[in-house]
Parts: sequence; C-alpha cells; structure tokens
Amino acid sequence: MCVNCFVYTCLICSGRIVLPMNRDANEEVLRQFDMNMMYGPCVGMKRIDRWNRASSLGLSPPDDVYRLLTSAAGEVCADSLWDARV
Repeated sequence: MCVNCFVYTCLICSGRIVLPMNRDANEEVLRQFDMNMMYGPCVGMKRIDRWNRASSLGLSPPDDVYRLLTSAAGEVCADSLWDARV
C-alpha cells in the first residue's frame, strides 16, 4: 500500500522510496492513467478498482494498465497518484 506519493520529490510505495529519476516505464503508464479524467475520478480508490469501474461503464480503459495491475501487482503501486494527497 502506498503511504504517500510526492509528484516531484519521491514515491513511497510498499515501504520503499522510488525517486522520479528511477521511475520505470510501468509506473509512468500508471501515472498517466491516474491523470486521465476520461476514466472518472481516482481519489479514494485503488487503480484496479478504477480500471474495473471504467471498463464496466464502457469507457475502454487501456489494456496495458490492466496487465500491469494484475501481472506486476507486487512491483507497482496499487494506489493512485493522488492517494493520501487530497
């Protein structure tokens, strides 16, 4: 579970700090998903829950986001970029 996400300073996820320069392509894809309001609000919900809600509403969320959230669940932060920030 993400404790806090700092856009410009660092990301603390699963107890480890990931600096922006070390952020991998997977996390960047997920952050872009968080920022895209096309799929509805993301505050207060896990990324997978947001993806599932968007899919059930016929909003066609990206399949690559789903694959990341289900196959790399332990490697990516499950909480949205905004979790614990607002």
